[in-house]
Amino acid sequence: FLTLTMLDTTFGIITGSFGAYATTENGDTNWSMQDSLHSSISASAIPNDSTLLMLSTGGFAYLSEDKGQNWNWITGISNTPVKVCYVNQDTVYAISQRGLDKSYFHYSFNKGYSWNTRNIGRPNSNGSFSYFGLMYDMVFDNPTHGYLVGSKDGMSTILETNDSGATWNQVNSNFDGEFLSIVKIDNTNFIIGGSNGTLLKWDATIPTSNIYNNTHNNSFTASPNPTKGNLKIDFPDNIISANVAVVNSSGQVVYIEDNAHEPIEINLNKYPNGNYYIIFKYKNKLSSKKIVVKH
Repeated sequence: FLTLTMLDTTFGIITGSFGAYATTENGDTNWSMQDSLHSSISASAIPNDSTLLMLSTGGFAYLSEDKGQNWNWITGISNTPVKVCYVNQDTVYAISQRGLDKSYFHYSFNKGYSWNTRNIGRPNSNGSFSYFGLMYDMVFDNPTHGYLVGSKDGMSTILETNDSGATWNQVNSNFDGEFLSIVKIDNTNFIIGGSNGTLLKWDATIPTSNIYNNTHNNSFTASPNPTKGNLKIDFPDNIISANVAVVNSSGQVVYIEDNAHEPIEINLNKYPNGNYYIIFKYKNKLSSKKIVVKH
């Protein structure tokens, strides 16, 4: 199974490979498998107590307005859908991905019965097109204004639109990795989750350049890597104090030091072999590196 979508605490749907899906009408107590559809379902949405919309990797949208008793097969979205959401009862937006650096914005203004597609990026003066990377999640306050989160060239990014996805304003952060999810708290505050354990509360009223685009170099070094257990952290030249943490592959913190001064000597001898992540924070900027412990 690839997706879980709940309308409320009782009605929900899970979807997955080979067109398989199951529904529940009493929360997670009992799930009923349904007849499989044509191809793997990688995104789904439930706008009300009767409508189900599922997007497949085979380029189909499956739309039911009677809780899945009958389905309309719609040729609509190519590539690999990763997110779909209803902004209102008629307006539906979706994101799909292609390859390592291309995402597309899909929109329907008739509940999902027909679709149009826009590239997520900007045209260049020479006629070429620059994509803004891979987008994973979105949130909209109304049909015209919303945000996407994802990554470009190994760095997390936020995109904003004020014209229903026709154009996007790109904000490249200095967070390594990917922003994978965004949840709206209120009109200006959001929670953003990402790779390497990143979890941010973001106030959209503050210019993002003030939060992310710091002028200092935040590229620390960790050696040796792989390590038998003893690790040395060296700071960038322009940083004399920072917060440093080490987390394991399950996200558990095994070491943390606030207001650390370089160099830091960390002993990981008592921890098992495996992948660990150094999280380095200076002011409002995060960076991370993966290390391998091999005794």
